[in-house]
Amino acid sequence: MRPVTFSRALAAAAVGAIAAAQTTAGAANLLINGTLASGGVATLAAQQQLGFTSAGNIAAVVFTITGTDDANRIISETVTGVNANTVNTVLNYRTVTSIAASAAVGTNVTVDTLQLGSSLPIPLDLYLQNGHGVSVKATGTINYTVQVTNDDPFSTNPSTPLIWITDPSFAANQVASASGATALPFRAVRLLTNSGGGSAQITVSQQGLIV
Repeated sequence: MRPVTFSRALAAAAVGAIAAAQTTAGAANLLINGTLASGGVATLAAQQQLGFTSAGNIAAVVFTITGTDDANRIISETVTGVNANTVNTVLNYRTVTSIAASAAVGTNVTVDTLQLGSSLPIPLDLYLQNGHGVSVKATGTINYTVQVTNDDPFSTNPSTPLIWITDPSFAANQVASASGATALPFRAVRLLTNSGGGSAQITVSQQGLIV
């Protein structure tokens, strides 16, 4: 496997970055009119999770959010509103193209950026016997975790999240550059940004005999 390297820096955390505060008279689409929106589409610097923040109780409303990820695949999920709080999406969005509310939104709701989110999976070669190595170069203020999975990174359903755990060679919640290696077999690696406006450059490599 040739080393894979890429950098991630997420859009700044901002209330209403995807959709500014608004209500609806009934079931309807929210206006995608936040600070990152243009022509009814919000575009982020890299895929990341989003937050729905309500000023009151909208627990009876289900929002269906649709957009794309960093691979330009269409993704979609439902998010149930909360009472004067914020609820996050599970999926990571590079663009947001529509947000449909299932019922009237009687109190203001915003759709926000959170500086929280994960990269696309980096597939690993299952036929190399020596595990993998990872290095991360952190710049600025950032908190990150390197994660691994044994789920199929080539799943054709991007709306079904894979199960991820912290890479055994890294402690979670790193705040500085770090590196590690594990001989344990995994199918993919990803970089999870927990918080912060800095950037992280991750390099993943494998070497060894084919088995």
